[in-house]
Amino acid sequence: MLYYVCFFYVFQSFLNLCFSLRWNLIIGIPDFIFLVLIDSVFGYLLSTIIDLSLESFYAKVIPYDLEGSVFAVVSGTGYFAYDTVQPLFGICINKLFLNPPVSSDSID
Repeated sequence: MLYYVCFFYVFQSFLNLCFSLRWNLIIGIPDFIFLVLIDSVFGYLLSTIIDLSLESFYAKVIPYDLEGSVFAVVSGTGYFAYDTVQPLFGICINKLFLNPPVSSDSID
């Protein structure tokens, strides 16, 4: 199962690269359809596979009284990492390395 998840993550990263380099237009796939394919199909597929396998593992291993608390901590930490920290880290990388600093003189 883990092998397939790693394969799908690599494939999704490759599709994101294809979208960034606009290779989808060379193939003939419009941006909207390609973006729906990347985000909706692969994003939900991977999150479902990972979430279901981890939740079933937690249900088997963790005592009954602590199951809800562990699920809340793990899911809260994961959502914080993926939804908050990851985009902010990408913005910081873009500001540090890709975008030149903007001064008030260059704005017309």
